[in-house]
Amino acid sequence: MYLNRQLVKILEDLGVPAENFLELENQMVEQIRRITESPLNAAIFLETNRVGISTKMPFIFRFLDELNLSFGGDSFLSHVVEISVLSQLRDVKYRSRISVEQGVTLYGIMDETGFLEEGEIYCTFERPGEKGKLKKCVLVGKNVVVTRSPALHPGDIQKARAVNILPSGSPLRALSNVVVFSQKGQRDLPSQLSGGDLDGDLYNIIFDERLIPPNIHPPADYNAVPPMDIGRPVSQRDITEFFVKFMETDQLGRISTIHMQLADRAPTGTLDPNCKKLAEMASTAVDFSKTGIPVDMSQCPRHDMIRPDFMATSPHVTVQRSGVAFDEHDDDDDNDAVEALDPDLRSFRYYESEHVLGRLYRAIDEKKIFEDMHRHIQSDHRVSAGVDVMTQVWMHVTRETALIQWEAYKPLAREIREMYESNLLDVMYDFSMHSRYPLTEIEVFGGNIVGRNSGSTNRRIRERTIEMSKRFESDTAFIVQRIVQGDDGDHDEALARSVACMAIGMTEQSRFGNMFGTLQSWKYFAAAVCLQQVEVFKDKYDPFW
Repeated sequence: MYLNRQLVKILEDLGVPAENFLELENQMVEQIRRITESPLNAAIFLETNRVGISTKMPFIFRFLDELNLSFGGDSFLSHVVEISVLSQLRDVKYRSRISVEQGVTLYGIMDETGFLEEGEIYCTFERPGEKGKLKKCVLVGKNVVVTRSPALHPGDIQKARAVNILPSGSPLRALSNVVVFSQKGQRDLPSQLSGGDLDGDLYNIIFDERLIPPNIHPPADYNAVPPMDIGRPVSQRDITEFFVKFMETDQLGRISTIHMQLADRAPTGTLDPNCKKLAEMASTAVDFSKTGIPVDMSQCPRHDMIRPDFMATSPHVTVQRSGVAFDEHDDDDDNDAVEALDPDLRSFRYYESEHVLGRLYRAIDEKKIFEDMHRHIQSDHRVSAGVDVMTQVWMHVTRETALIQWEAYKPLAREIREMYESNLLDVMYDFSMHSRYPLTEIEVFGGNIVGRNSGSTNRRIRERTIEMSKRFESDTAFIVQRIVQGDDGDHDEALARSVACMAIGMTEQSRFGNMFGTLQSWKYFAAAVCLQQVEVFKDKYDPFW
């Protein structure tokens, strides 16, 4: 699971030392630094963060490791890793998205057996075991933290007893990757966690001793807001008007921002009455879609234009042919005209926060870390030897497929490539956040939008990144299907088709391009598919290989 700023702040206010968070952050930064040490580390990083899965990039990095080749010798592969690393660093710095290995995020369900007592949970999850197989684990501990997001009230974090003493034949033993809550007690635990329920909510379970707070605050107890009763059946017009009203009155993001601002300045942090009031307003805002009752912003506590330094916007970044570049000065022409009119987004002044979020923020110099990693990649002796990585991969493929007749599939390979690159260009333009600049090929291929006006603090950018990734994954899945199955479901010629696709990528230049130059990713995508098909072919005919 991952921490976020809201959880970090509440845990600090409940007594968790700042040094514990800094230790976890340093561990994560060191893990990020080690990514450049080998292609295998890069592959594991990409797999863990679900980067390049549809384009099979982790597979090609693992193959480079087997051949003792450095991805630093190939600018495109280097940039795929760099953009993923930058996105991860920005998440840590600007969102405090810190990995907690001794923590899990699971769906919550109720104990239908009635075995669990009040305050007890049954938490079962899977972790990688020997030879990559998943191993079932059951958490046992007197004090574990249970919470869910969003968490603004200090009572949104509670403790529970994780137990594994179940009667023989208990149906709970068959469960996996869930947290089971007791049905006993005056108030169920999920409802104590920012109004949670068991209709699909995710819960965070933390069993890292460094993050177990010495103090616990009573949970919030808000009066239930009755839903609006219009006194008649709902019509299509009602739905339309409700949607428009929701868009007009959605204040959750603004409330959360003010809460973070005031919590840093209040002596008691999130325990301050103003912060508790904002937490209650956030609860009303969250329930608006169910109740139809908008939050009353006239009740919002007074706040000014002075914010802690960790709330400052991230620097602009451009993704170029030469790699990722940090902009020293913002381009005023790129500012959002609508945002410039919003009084909540203008003329902020910042101070150095003494609390944990400020210390976590200042502990990371993303530009320096990124530049150090870039130098480390380029200093690899295999890079200085001038080895062309993709040429070596192509030589391996031609040796392994010397008896395969693939030349006849070159026309089909060109057709498939044209479809891939046409889809890629569509995604670059359709998901751009700027009217003048499409996304770069690296951003789409790497699954991370980090270009101009797209800092990781921007929720809209993160949502657009998810949408873009889904679209590109769907497109590439269809391309892989055409390569492997052909147009008539013929799997027997999958290897021949994949070799033809890679050959086209290695010998023919793309006819597609834009202001950033011609497209490059096809040969890497085709190479990954081809290498995978080589392995499939070898496994199938292993006795004769």
